[in-house]
Amino acid sequence: MFENITNHLKLLAIAAIAQTEMWAAQQLEELGKVISGPDKHEEAKNWVLLEYKKFEVGIVILNATDVDDALVEKAAGAAIDWAFERAGEAVNAARKLLPVPTTTAPELPVGGLE
Repeated sequence: MFENITNHLKLLAIAAIAQTEMWAAQQLEELGKVISGPDKHEEAKNWVLLEYKKFEVGIVILNATDVDDALVEKAAGAAIDWAFERAGEAVNAARKLLPVPTTTAPELPVGGLE
């Protein structure tokens, strides 16, 4: 059962990264505030925990006790770390596929464009 919960937390963590990035972009646009890594990590973890609470409502044993909450909070942090690593690997792999920009093309004027 806990393996299923761990896998569910990993899926939630992947979704949390997207939610957190949208939240960070909104903070930048509306408030001019740049959200850094630790703040993004905390926001993603809070999102996962909130979604887990929604998930456990339908499971009688889990929603009747607080036993799982401490374990899930610790596992959520690990799941967020795991998801950020996977996202970083995906971004780095995509960057390798993109052509490298050049500023030494012969058709460019000497000194660059103005």
